[in-house]
Amino acid sequence: MVAGCAKAPMVQVPSPAPAPPEDTMTVRPEEGRSASADTSALEDTAHAEGDLDFAAAIAEIDTFPLAAPAPETIAAVDRNVRTGGAGTGADSIPVPAITARIALKKGVSEAIFYTLGEITIAAQGGRRPYSCRGRIEIKAISGLPGAVKIRAEPFGSLEAALPCTLLATSRHNYFEYCDASYRGSVILAAGNGGGFTVVNAVNVEDYLRGVLALEIGKCGKQEIEAVKAQAVAARTYTYRRIREKTGEPFDLLPDISDQVYGGVLAENPLCDMALSETRDMILVYRGEICMTYYHSTCGGRTANVEDVWEKTPQPYLRSVPDVDSEGRPYCSISPQFAWEEQWTPEQLGQIIGRYSRQAFPAQPQPRGSVTGIAVRSRFACGRVHTCIVSTSGGEVAYGRDRIRFVLRQNRSGYPILRSSNFEVVQADKTLIRLRGKGYGHGVGMCQMGAIARARKGQSFMQILGAYYQGAELKRVFLKKE
Repeated sequence: MVAGCAKAPMVQVPSPAPAPPEDTMTVRPEEGRSASADTSALEDTAHAEGDLDFAAAIAEIDTFPLAAPAPETIAAVDRNVRTGGAGTGADSIPVPAITARIALKKGVSEAIFYTLGEITIAAQGGRRPYSCRGRIEIKAISGLPGAVKIRAEPFGSLEAALPCTLLATSRHNYFEYCDASYRGSVILAAGNGGGFTVVNAVNVEDYLRGVLALEIGKCGKQEIEAVKAQAVAARTYTYRRIREKTGEPFDLLPDISDQVYGGVLAENPLCDMALSETRDMILVYRGEICMTYYHSTCGGRTANVEDVWEKTPQPYLRSVPDVDSEGRPYCSISPQFAWEEQWTPEQLGQIIGRYSRQAFPAQPQPRGSVTGIAVRSRFACGRVHTCIVSTSGGEVAYGRDRIRFVLRQNRSGYPILRSSNFEVVQADKTLIRLRGKGYGHGVGMCQMGAIARARKGQSFMQILGAYYQGAELKRVFLKKE
């Protein structure tokens, strides 16, 4: 047990889970997990023997074992915290799968993959699995929803009922798709209104290799503890989504809706080291996997989750000051710590008229130029609770984090406002000007704060203890049915 930073809770690190024996992936009929939200096999007309259960294709991906950290990693942890307990005991937590399913593209009518290694094409209702490598072309069959034509050597062309799986026979195989490379396998699932969804099914640790650098940014060795904290937060978020999405076609999206995922090209050695040294560690609160939200820059204080979104309060997602012993915000190193945004009344009126209905569908849509804007109330963390926008067509109240999706930045693409922690410094006939702090929703870990903490010598356990107070570190193990 170790203490986190000042006033942070104790966090416990379990002993590493023993690695199960290596296994070779084979396709066999057995019940697996279904795939999350928007997605939906090989029917070979040339053969007439038994069916292949599609569930087996997904189940096989989870036969890749969880690996314990290297001995030197365990020793490094032991210098800071006492370990104990068995790999499947009180210091570990079961998870339903160790495979993440990421919806790379939704609603496509065709897709082309390239693979150097051998893959097996397996589909529901198929006569047998087919092996191939190289170029694989998939096209939706017009007028036949939920069916595709697959073209690959050496078997030529096949028609398949979705879902079907392009199953990698080696964990080290890559798929080339849309100018990116992905580890693992690919699931093709029926989409709403025709077409199909391309889902990358990949071991969680391999998925995180394509996430970490895109989420925490470019860091050096002196910031490795922040990267470790990011590794634990991203892994925890992933397993939480896997548990929530059991029974749905996919778990995660590859963008800021969940976590930005770039596949093999996004991997880097420092992030790989951080993942290795925190292998299988996640945050748990009272036996439940935490929802580890994180953001770029809190502005000096994080936010209660219920103040940002209409969600149930969580003890580990409370507003906490993020300042050092001299009262300086850790994230003041961020270029987004302080900012200003401005519009002419006409410009802001056009932006609000364009985007308000998307963010606040129940609110009346304002018309005309903005004639005034005033913050009526704030949460204790400083973020806006209620803001009144007056236009030539009337007044509208906005608030919480969704206000960022209405008061968008006045530049190309109209990106959302950097933070809901702002004040109105000018509102007249010539200019509307806001001054704000921070970047992102403000819930959970402040990434720039974590980087600053690492530079000051804090460990990843101290960093996590500061932002997710009361949570415990545990190791995952695959639950056997």
